[in-house]
Amino acid sequence: MTTILCIGENNVEQITSEYDVVTVSATGTDFTFDIEYAAIIINVAKQSLFIQWLEKVRSNDVNFASLVFTNNSHFSELAMVDGLLPNRIDIDINRFLSRKKELNLNTNDNLENKLLSYLWMCESRTLRPSKIINNGVSYQYPFLELWDDGQGKEYWLNRMVKSGNLVQEQLIDRIRQCKSCSSSLLNYVDCCGDCGSIDLKLEQALHCFACGHVGEQKSFIRSGEMVCPNCINTLRHIGTDYDRPIENKRCNGCNNLFIDAKVSAQCFTCSHNNEVDDLIQKEYFSFAIGHNGIIKIKTGSEPQQLAMAVGESVPNEHFSWMVQWLNKMALRQSDNHLFLGLRYSNLELLTETMSTVSLTSRIEAFSERLKSVLRTTDIICQPNSDSLYFLLPNVTEQGMEVVQTKLSDIASEQEDNPLEIKVTFKLLPDTTLNSDIEQWFTERNQELVS
Repeated sequence: MTTILCIGENNVEQITSEYDVVTVSATGTDFTFDIEYAAIIINVAKQSLFIQWLEKVRSNDVNFASLVFTNNSHFSELAMVDGLLPNRIDIDINRFLSRKKELNLNTNDNLENKLLSYLWMCESRTLRPSKIINNGVSYQYPFLELWDDGQGKEYWLNRMVKSGNLVQEQLIDRIRQCKSCSSSLLNYVDCCGDCGSIDLKLEQALHCFACGHVGEQKSFIRSGEMVCPNCINTLRHIGTDYDRPIENKRCNGCNNLFIDAKVSAQCFTCSHNNEVDDLIQKEYFSFAIGHNGIIKIKTGSEPQQLAMAVGESVPNEHFSWMVQWLNKMALRQSDNHLFLGLRYSNLELLTETMSTVSLTSRIEAFSERLKSVLRTTDIICQPNSDSLYFLLPNVTEQGMEVVQTKLSDIASEQEDNPLEIKVTFKLLPDTTLNSDIEQWFTERNQELVS
């Protein structure tokens, strides 16, 4: 039976519903979620207690995607809350149940499935960041923080957007962080471009046309007239005898006169003095479920799609066809092409010991480094989660040695990356590659596993 859970007092009287309503004391910290609730109403005045219950709900494997409402307008805008308690809660619950019927994913399989399921269950839901003040101003995605404590969530979210499972919806904020410690507690201060001193003053200056002397305006006042202190000419008409230079700031340290001061960003956290152009700029968006995410929700599998741009991964079928075609072209024209297979040999072990986000960011970092040394005409395919295939047209045996050297260089640059890589090379044409392309790929996989 569909059930509504009310946490706190005086909720039952406000709810008119065809569904079963149960209530629990807000101070009942030993409460355990033994069933799934379609909607949960948290009626708590104290914010710390409200957050405690909210995180308890969202971290529960069964109720993480339940509708969560509140009677308190101060809490209704929090990132993991679905808003104020609606007048007709059954309408929201019926929509929730309808969408649940279309859900064809195992929500506890991985973080990606869990997030897509959460976004799908309520049409108005988005993944929103919350401002964090504790260690320098920054943003976090509370839902992700509950499920994964790894670093590199920006990489993980970018990967979700690239795959079409998420779409960027709204730019929430753009912040700049200290280059040294990533704190956003910065003091933007004007300083002299020559000596760096922050001891500046505004100055009303005059420029004598007769001798070119530039000085503070009060130094030109003599017996009630404007007289140049350098050439003793009387200055009567602005534009004819004198004018005002556009430089109106003077440094008390080095006496430099200038128009615009240099701006420096001093970090309150680590005291590092940043050049403004060196600051780390980050943008935080809200995310909604994307077209491919909806397909995955309804079918339980990733949609196959053609590469949208050069350098993007192509589907397995397309890659297989390209390998066969290039092999035939190599036989006909005596060209050489290179097949390169790559496998993360310890990915399964790392999946058990590392957070999903951290592991994804490490894979993404390695893949991006790898792509940076490839040509835009090289073809990429990801046949499964732990392997990548590359097809490099017009690569000779000598060229293959160059590629091997580049891979060795990348491996040495990734010493802090726990990923272990196995690689196999196959120069085309390969006379063993006939119409049974599946057998040929099986042999390549065996080379990667052995």
